[in-house]
Amino acid sequence: MALLAPVFSVLVRLQLVFRCYVLGRIELLLGFEAQLLMQMMNKEFWKFDGKPSEQGWHAVLVCYDEQEGTFPRAAYWDGGSWKQKAVVAFGEKRDTEESAESIAYENDPDA
Repeated sequence: MALLAPVFSVLVRLQLVFRCYVLGRIELLLGFEAQLLMQMMNKEFWKFDGKPSEQGWHAVLVCYDEQEGTFPRAAYWDGGSWKQKAVVAFGEKRDTEESAESIAYENDPDA
């Protein structure tokens, strides 16, 4: 039991709470600031679980590398998968790619 205490302590300190969907697999990300995590989780705009109910252009957050964080983008949901890789969260549907990306930037958790 004593051997597990340091491991648990490290995991707690790394704030192992944020999930990143990469190529259909859930991977845990390390090293995010706790404040950024809370901002992202508290924003009702972003949905981190589930799938969009409508096909079309959606505001999304993408994560290519956990050390770089997330970036607002627009991605097309075809009803079965995203046409953009590394989508970790999605928001509102828009009629065009430009308007979806615009609303994504307006709700950027880093802003």
